[in-house]
Amino acid sequence: MSRVISLREERLDELLAARALVGLTPAEESELTELLREFAGRRADELDRVVAAVAIAGLRGSLEPLPAHLAGRIEAASPAGAAVDRARGDVAKPPRTGRVIAFAGWLAAAACLALAIGAWVLRPRPLPAVAKGPVELRDELLASKGVLRGEWSATADPASRGASGDIVWDPASQRGTMRFRGLAKNDPHAVQYQLWIFDKTRDQRYPIDGGVFDVDRDTGDVVVAIHAQLVVNDPGLFAVTAEKAGGVVVSSRERIVVTATPKPI
Repeated sequence: MSRVISLREERLDELLAARALVGLTPAEESELTELLREFAGRRADELDRVVAAVAIAGLRGSLEPLPAHLAGRIEAASPAGAAVDRARGDVAKPPRTGRVIAFAGWLAAAACLALAIGAWVLRPRPLPAVAKGPVELRDELLASKGVLRGEWSATADPASRGASGDIVWDPASQRGTMRFRGLAKNDPHAVQYQLWIFDKTRDQRYPIDGGVFDVDRDTGDVVVAIHAQLVVNDPGLFAVTAEKAGGVVVSSRERIVVTATPKPI
């Protein structure tokens, strides 16, 4: 008698799993209803959890593709006939003709899938790289090979009285910094400083715009990152002018504040 009950329980498991995964025929639905009455829904809630675990894979729009090693683990844990879609991260249903499903096998596959996807989705994400500040960038560039450096020379402009410092420029990465000491503080609503890079390979009437900046410290000590608007092929001179707020496209060069000639370090 116990053997008969065991077989009927196995059949109940098979029908419940089949309903969750591939659907039932009308005759099988009737058989399942009879078995559920007989065993008072012993496995219904357990199968619901299995279905929920498998359904996680249906969230294709919010999941990244599973790595090959995770998809492989899921595939290895799945019963024969089950396939893992590695691109979408879900479990494909076996064909109707081969639908003799071992419940324990599907339970292991679903649990493996839920844990693997959960671990993948909830894995710690690396923090985005923090952009280096001008001071850190200057230190990095000075430690690199092929970098150019030039000392600022003051002009007769009042803003440069007592000003000094240097430029550091890396032709390879097209990055650079300007360091100033004693440069006059400016009113950013009226006047801003603007860098110009004279490239030997370009028309000297139109130097490259290196960006506008302000000096908001009374000491005039500041380090500024260079933002060249074009590729600098062969810089011959760096010059800072005082321009109207927002900068200009072409400078009249009426107020050249400081200049620097770059040389290899």
